[in-house]
Amino acid sequence: MGDGGKGPTASSTTPWTGAEPELFQFVLVEGLSADNNLAERSIRPLVVVRKISGGSRSEEGTKTRMALVSLFETRRVQGLNLVAECLRLLSQSSLPSTY
Repeated sequence: MGDGGKGPTASSTTPWTGAEPELFQFVLVEGLSADNNLAERSIRPLVVVRKISGGSRSEEGTKTRMALVSLFETRRVQGLNLVAECLRLLSQSSLPSTY
């Protein structure tokens, strides 16, 4: 009533407006989960370690940890040998000649 059009019946756009096709892919794609439980479970160990350790002490430390976790988890899901993959990546990098 005197809410300036901001009540529950007011028409407005939301962040979801127009996103329905993306939100309901699980209906169209057989075997696609309707939830994100797999993603939540995959980051759970990282969250536990962060809580136990008190987290990173710097922004740079947080970025490094996230990059390494992403690298290791991606390689693990792909079924690659983590040690061999790290050695391969390190052998491709160009280190300063002082090392």
